[in-house]
Amino acid sequence: MLKRKVISKLADIVGKENILTSKEELIGYAYDAVNQKFLPEAVVFPANAEEISRILKLANQEQFPVIP
Repeated sequence: MLKRKVISKLADIVGKENILTSKEELIGYAYDAVNQKFLPEAVVFPANAEEISRILKLANQEQFPVIP
């Protein structure tokens, strides 16, 4: 489970308007074409390569998976 500080850091990177964390928002991102469901803990919408890089560095530090 993502800690609140990690979610806060993600919001700092992409802006609060570019991160989803509520169950209602995440349901649409819980499945793909193979019909397996997994509710993500957060969905972020980075705007550029720098934000992507910062997210991946944070994921490495905090040991959480990133699924593009």
